[in-house]
Amino acid sequence: MDLKALFPFGKILGKRLVYALITIMIASTVTFIAIRSMPGDVLYTLAASLAEELRIPFEEARKIVYSIYYGIEIEKPIYVQYFEYVLGLLRGNLGYSTYFKRPVTYVVARALGWTVFTLSIGVSLSFVIGVLAGMVAGFKRGSKSDFIMSSTFTVISAIPGYAIALFLYIILSARLGLLPARGAYSPDVEPGFNLRFIADVLYHAALPILTYVVTTFSGWALLIRSNVAKILEEDFLKYAEARGISRRRIITTYVGRNSILPLIPLLALRIGGMIGGSTLIETIFAYPGMGYYLSIALSIRDYGLLQGIFFMMTVATIIGVIIVDMVTPFIDPRVRREVAVA
Repeated sequence: MDLKALFPFGKILGKRLVYALITIMIASTVTFIAIRSMPGDVLYTLAASLAEELRIPFEEARKIVYSIYYGIEIEKPIYVQYFEYVLGLLRGNLGYSTYFKRPVTYVVARALGWTVFTLSIGVSLSFVIGVLAGMVAGFKRGSKSDFIMSSTFTVISAIPGYAIALFLYIILSARLGLLPARGAYSPDVEPGFNLRFIADVLYHAALPILTYVVTTFSGWALLIRSNVAKILEEDFLKYAEARGISRRRIITTYVGRNSILPLIPLLALRIGGMIGGSTLIETIFAYPGMGYYLSIALSIRDYGLLQGIFFMMTVATIIGVIIVDMVTPFIDPRVRREVAVA
């Protein structure tokens, strides 16, 4: 691909980056305002205890506590506080967790790794299974098997993810004891890059991954089935058959490729959006990912941790959008032509 074809794409990517920065700033501003608006912050309790212990006025204790946990000097003007808050985000300072007694960056970094691990495997498997199932249903459109498969996909996609998680937990863990339902690895296994630890991590991640697969593959299957059914009605397939092109090549190149391409952007967005959307699933299995820590932060009103997790959710979704904008023109010639004309 020549540089001239890439240049328009570079311009559009530049615009997307500007929009991404604006979106992050808006989300950060909303978080900044929310911290000061939410009632019942645990820091008020800490400030009251500190005031009683040191025998100082409550407002002075409150200033100390907010400075330690949020890095906010509340006696300063609001615009100064906001400026310092933004500078803290640029330096990677997301605040301090009142529950874990650690910087939010430390907690989020550990949780993000486990979430990305399970999501990357779960969403990838669900995509592959959904594509294959949808292709079969699409090629058998109008048949009895297509009706059974499509009805099954529709029913599964309508079931909430937490309900599927509970069902799998009851059957595979509580009743049969086949899979563990808590933690990322066994307490007696020493973490490290060794076969025992890797196998134990996969063993503990099996239920979350299986839940992601079951809850999402049906959506991919329905989309692929619809795309295949539309493509099979196109005239270019009849032309390809008239030219003597093999049935296998028609299925893989003409039908398969054209039905999968529109789903690639949705795949990147799905991964970005599910980083924060896995709360109930990770909570049910006590899996130490972003969703699990989000549920803890909500239950105990750890607003410092909430701020960090919401910020990372925003960044992850935006990164997913940028990846879509970068990858799509390279894999879809139609989008590449539109970008070149723009």
